[in-house]
Amino acid sequence: MLAGMDAVWYDTAGGRYYEFVRGSVDPLVFTDGTITASDRPSDLCGRALLGRQILLLYRVTQDRKYYLAAKAMRDELGGQGNNGPGRASLAQIESQRPGLCPVEPFLAEYAAVFQQPQDRTDITRQLALIARGNGVLRAESQDGVRSEMNEPSSEVSLRNMAVLMTGLVDTLPYYPQSDPGRVQLLAVLNDTAVDVIHAQDSRSGLWPQTQDQRTDTEAEGFDCLVTYALAKGVRLGYLPRVDLTRAERAWRGIRNRWHGDGDKRGLDGGDSNREFAVTGAFLLAASEMTLQPRATEDLGSTVLLDGWYNSQTRKNAAGQTQLFHYKWDDYSDSGFSLFGHIFRSYGMTTAVLDSAPTIATLSGAKEYIIVSPDNPAKNPHPHYMNAADADQIAAWVRSGGVLLIMENDPANADIPHMDLLADRFGLRFNNVLVHHVIGDRIEMGRIDVSSAAPPFTHPHVLYMKDTCSLTLSKGAKPLLQWQGETLMAVAKYGRGTVVAVTDPWLYNEYTDGRKLPSEYDNFVAGTELVHWLLEQP
Repeated sequence: MLAGMDAVWYDTAGGRYYEFVRGSVDPLVFTDGTITASDRPSDLCGRALLGRQILLLYRVTQDRKYYLAAKAMRDELGGQGNNGPGRASLAQIESQRPGLCPVEPFLAEYAAVFQQPQDRTDITRQLALIARGNGVLRAESQDGVRSEMNEPSSEVSLRNMAVLMTGLVDTLPYYPQSDPGRVQLLAVLNDTAVDVIHAQDSRSGLWPQTQDQRTDTEAEGFDCLVTYALAKGVRLGYLPRVDLTRAERAWRGIRNRWHGDGDKRGLDGGDSNREFAVTGAFLLAASEMTLQPRATEDLGSTVLLDGWYNSQTRKNAAGQTQLFHYKWDDYSDSGFSLFGHIFRSYGMTTAVLDSAPTIATLSGAKEYIIVSPDNPAKNPHPHYMNAADADQIAAWVRSGGVLLIMENDPANADIPHMDLLADRFGLRFNNVLVHHVIGDRIEMGRIDVSSAAPPFTHPHVLYMKDTCSLTLSKGAKPLLQWQGETLMAVAKYGRGTVVAVTDPWLYNEYTDGRKLPSEYDNFVAGTELVHWLLEQP
């Protein structure tokens, strides 16, 4: 249920969903990271589910108590060299909670957040073991390429497929492209999808094992989880596009069943834990299917985020140094995790470039974003823009790239050096502070977009706090003006496009719905901005 709430939160920026999750977890976790014995889930899957929520709360708040609780859960469930109870067989897992088991996704996320790449070896081995035990991994597809010649296994239950596919699509996002286990897990996922598609009923869109069990909420949950896994797998590029049609067919069947016979499904009585579980599975499926109209618009394209000109670091709760501030994997107020989710909702791959850009390193990207370049106040050793780097970036734009530069106010970013690049396109960032917000006077950052005009398709109430301003030349055109200042502009350069914004206004603090009053809609406006950027040549 809480995983479903997470998904809805990130699809809508509805802060109340996050508060529901936090309000559910906080009473269980003491300040020293321990969990009350009476509230601690007794089964493996329950502990892993709770672990994922605790880990999310750590990433958002950076509160050490959540780290301590997540670490204890990770050590118990089985990290590298620890064959703890989390290293259970599928039969053992199912005996405790049939259906969704997020042990491996939890361990994979922990390994990514706390820099434990060696753990992925165990995680890959465990998922492959479960797959082989179920008979869904075939040798001829070990290279990760689907073979339609493969015959599906004859005895693979929907329960097992739901367990495995959900685990795979929730684990793979934490595997870098270079990890050797990634290809193996993609092969497992594709093999499992073959079995799922072969077993799907063409009339109802559901699976035969659940057709006669409409009062069994667990069976309904399995339909939802398989639908979620198919749709997410396509959106993230793990499964072929054709599998989306199968997910859509299943979703129609699920909606017909939920709307058609809800009074027969036992949701007004019975096991409330199972009812919550199937509702959560429904929310997961709904979150993916809501994205599907746009999920393949830019499938396979890459948006590259700068990690060179802004290379600020901090220590995490484990004492490790990590990049943060306007980064895809930063879920705290300073991060771009929600902005990245918007790009991924269009089927794009998000990546970070942590070296000086060159034509070669930019060549695989459709979009390149530079945000709030460091000054000495933010980084004692900043990497400044220079003429040579500007030459490389400009050449990439000229050949058809889309560049987004998001500056900041003078106290928080370097402006003069970045103008070495921006000036080439007729976009000069002025080294001045405008749109200043004093204290908590949120209304001072209000910007009313009263009519629909590119890049926005609807009116909006935006929030930008402490920005610089823009002066335009060489044919550059304003996109957003407020109180006599230009805050957003666009320039064409060769076959490419450059967009300049005077503030990194889409960071989590003012986008994810946890802070601003509801009339501000940075998230919706940001989604429209991303769509418009993807349409640029």
